[in-house]
Amino acid sequence: MKFCGKTPHSPSRKPLPNNLDVKETQPLLAAKLYEKDFFSLGQTAQLAGYSKRTFMKLLTNYDVLVYSYSEAGLDKEILYT
Repeated sequence: MKFCGKTPHSPSRKPLPNNLDVKETQPLLAAKLYEKDFFSLGQTAQLAGYSKRTFMKLLTNYDVLVYSYSEAGLDKEILYT
């Protein structure tokens, strides 16, 4: 399946190529959705078509942290460890 839709773009962004392959773009999209905390690790792994373990390894290819904590969350984690 290829993405062939027209997309608006600003002068600072390149237009999307007409030959995007879903199998290539799904993992990247899933990684970004996980990075932005829109979905859980399991949900994004499923979206990308991988197991959680494999997707966790894939995230490192996109420089996405698997575990990230807010300051309060990190304090809580340290307190109960």
